Amino acid sequence: MPAAKHSPEDPAPDHLLIDTARQYARRVAGQELQQVALTLADGAKHILDMAGAPEWPPMRGWSVRGDQGSRNGEIFRLTGKPLAVFTALVRAGDDGLTLLELKRAVWDEHAEDRSAQNAVSKVRRIVREGLKLRADQDPVEIDGERYRLSTA
Repeated sequence: MPAAKHSPEDPAPDHLLIDTARQYARRVAGQELQQVALTLADGAKHILDMAGAPEWPPMRGWSVRGDQGSRNGEIFRLTGKPLAVFTALVRAGDDGLTLLELKRAVWDEHAEDRSAQNAVSKVRRIVREGLKLRADQDPVEIDGERYRLSTA
């Protein structure tokens, strides 16, 4: 059976296992994970070394993987256009995106400005709720003509 294909943003199945094991190790032992040892039903044993595995969620900054966004190690879920907008903003980093660049990244340049602005508003709401931010904490800043994720 061929392996399932995954986009670069989606976590591979082994990363889902690793993420879960990392969270478990932190919660029950307060330690970082070194290896995951698996024994399969047929008795085969597999060791997954954690040395090269990227940590999810990253403990600093904004990140996205699959349908999960994160900020400073805290995870929240997004779907649909808000996920696409958030992903575009994460990829843009500190440079941010103009409204036109955001529309090109998520829709196309002919999309209505209002559609993009509504999606940004949804991202704000989802992130505020997911991270339990106060109403005055804006996760998406507008600096002149550019949208970017907040550094505060």
